[in-house]
Amino acid sequence: MRNNFLIKYSGIIAAFCFFLILIILCLLIIRFGFVPLYSQYSKSKKEIHYLEKIISKKEHYLRLINDMSLNQQKLILTKQKIDSLNKISESNDISDFLKILINISEQSDIKFVKMLPQTQKIKNNIKEYPVIIELFAGYNSFGKFVFLLEKMPQLFRIEKLAVTAEEKDLNVKLLITCFITKTKYE
Repeated sequence: MRNNFLIKYSGIIAAFCFFLILIILCLLIIRFGFVPLYSQYSKSKKEIHYLEKIISKKEHYLRLINDMSLNQQKLILTKQKIDSLNKISESNDISDFLKILINISEQSDIKFVKMLPQTQKIKNNIKEYPVIIELFAGYNSFGKFVFLLEKMPQLFRIEKLAVTAEEKDLNVKLLITCFITKTKYE
């Protein structure tokens, strides 16, 4: 009797299961598809309304124009800085960077004992200029040297550092690498 019941109503049970699965899928699509889109639409609509409200008033409109002008001026200044950095970094040999290091040492009252340029490397379109430097300096002078090195537009990294302290001075040996991109910024 039970088998007859299952056989008799198996089509109806299958159809019921099919529609139940279909309803669950529709609910999932609504929950994870349409609800997030609708909430994003609501937020965008509120933002547009807010911007229209601001622009509709003349003083707000003028302020937006002024802000855009200031941002454009900042962008021009940033581009000029990048262009000036490109001019500095267009050198193809290490001599310009040795001159920079010598100039920094003179500004910070450091005496170079030895400068040994190492082999130039190129990795991922970046030139690396390593230099081993031995110098003799006071504590403050060496601090000023590192500070001025950080302020340079080129990227310098102190890779290795060995310091021997004497009475009032330092005997320092360091490996400095200068990194320069080979391509210009557009």
